Amino acid sequence: MKFKILILSTLTMTPFLFMACSKPLTVNIEAPQAIATTTAEDTSPANAETSGSVAKESNEKCVGGDPGQIGVHGILVKKEAGRNLLDSRIKLKQSTGLSDSDVSVDKIRTPKNKIVLSNDIEVNYLAKLTANNTYINFGCKLSQKLITGLTEVKSEVIVKKDKSMITAEAATIFICGAQESSQVLFSLKADEIIMKDANINIKNFTGIVSISAYKLQLFGKNTVKTEGTALGNTFFPASPILLNVTQTLFGEGTLSLITAGGSCP
Repeated sequence: MKFKILILSTLTMTPFLFMACSKPLTVNIEAPQAIATTTAEDTSPANAETSGSVAKESNEKCVGGDPGQIGVHGILVKKEAGRNLLDSRIKLKQSTGLSDSDVSVDKIRTPKNKIVLSNDIEVNYLAKLTANNTYINFGCKLSQKLITGLTEVKSEVIVKKDKSMITAEAATIFICGAQESSQVLFSLKADEIIMKDANINIKNFTGIVSISAYKLQLFGKNTVKTEGTALGNTFFPASPILLNVTQTLFGEGTLSLITAGGSCP
């Protein structure tokens, strides 16, 4: 499948439903995409952003929850002089939940929830998805030229209590705008994922949020955030976020991956 460039016109951002969008965002195609210049920054686990001031846990009845693990793998990570360098367009942040004194613990209490970076990944299956000639659209208004030769398919939806768990697999997946809070996009697999000002905020979900693409295009500011859930004063860590990109990152936009522990009532 040929690479695409998206030249996005003035957009009106509105919340939308996954299956219908009254005011979708407009996405147009004009010319072949050139690979954006890649710059890198040191975002090894030791230097990854965490937030919170110290809480004296022995004096707290409730200390808030841990963030979830963030894993970034593939082309987004470059290894130089024994250090993992993360592409500067990808931002990572972890924060613990607020205690009953409205402060956060400045450390992650569960070591396995720390950030993991690796450029070792091989998912041949993703590139093969292009042969499907399918696309899934979450909230974008697409020009006909962009989807010529592609057939729209629907994502798989599993309803559990008050939430819909969504898994999507296609040659191309488009994501624009804010996601409905009752929907959980927990598994995305595509030859190409294109995001424009996407805002995915997932609460009260304990599974892994997994995004895997052979190619990733970013336009505007994009965010994937998970927040921890609580049962009384017992907190589950926020859902882990796993991002795999095996071949290419396009565009001058950014993608922030954020996990935040649940806060005390």
